[in-house]
Amino acid sequence: MEIHLITDSSKSNSELTSILKSVQEHIDYIHIREKTKTISKQQDLIQQLLNEGIPKQRLIVNDRVDLALMNGIHRVHLPSHSFKSSVVRERFPHLKIGTSIHSADEAEQIECTDYVLYGHIFPSQSKPGLKARGTKELQEVTAKSNVPVIAIGGIDCTTIQQLLPIPLKGIAVMSSILSAKDPLKAVLQLKDEIRRGFHEKFL
Repeated sequence: MEIHLITDSSKSNSELTSILKSVQEHIDYIHIREKTKTISKQQDLIQQLLNEGIPKQRLIVNDRVDLALMNGIHRVHLPSHSFKSSVVRERFPHLKIGTSIHSADEAEQIECTDYVLYGHIFPSQSKPGLKARGTKELQEVTAKSNVPVIAIGGIDCTTIQQLLPIPLKGIAVMSSILSAKDPLKAVLQLKDEIRRGFHEKFL
């Protein structure tokens, strides 16, 4: 099961670079999703990460297709307000494209996309006051989607076991890692829970 770590504009570039450098070997992808930062600041962050040895292949740029192209990054994620995936696919066929969806109906209609991100599954600090969609709706999404599904929202060591029976490509995490006192320890604990769950599943 892939682990995607999504940044959230809550930390400075230097703080974020330090955290991401410490955990990057233990996660599959890092989504650069710095909504409140200027394009210049986002570019600076990408350069810092690359200078620290984080591989381009591990980076996914959220929304800003231009930043991905400028830095030779071949993965982008398109939120619902962004470009249509069909347009990006037509113009830049070499890019791997992910999109955000919010219903099983959207999953059924998706096209020109390599994976979908669906949530929020559990109550989440980043979505205060909004009702979580839950695992039942997530199962409907995976049943209807013809591309791999990544689950997001409130996923940590206390909730991950509920997701393991569902045929997911992976999970996306934010605050459970980035806001942890020890982000590396938090990642390793999450991976241990995933391994334990799969081990028990196949006993």
